[in-house]
Amino acid sequence: MKWFSGSPRDRTKPAADIGVPPLSKWERRASALIAFGGAAVGGLGFYASFDAVSAKAVEWGFDEPWVLPTVIDSAIPVFTGAYLLLIRMGMGLAWRG
Repeated sequence: MKWFSGSPRDRTKPAADIGVPPLSKWERRASALIAFGGAAVGGLGFYASFDAVSAKAVEWGFDEPWVLPTVIDSAIPVFTGAYLLLIRMGMGLAWRG
């Protein structure tokens, strides 16, 4: 059974030597803007959904209703980051391979 999508990158060679070109100045700037935009959209989504999910948590009998939207919305970037790290290490998800 194949557990990862490719071999891990050889850490002894620079990225450019194995076919991964370095980012240009504009690509680095675009990456920063994308990261900022992603954080802004995520923050707005959290703000927009917090009251609605908290109200539902009260209906469902949660003692601390603020916990449910906080856990849900904080899990999204955590698991996205974990998946990106797996991709960077050359390991995909088992069911995708």
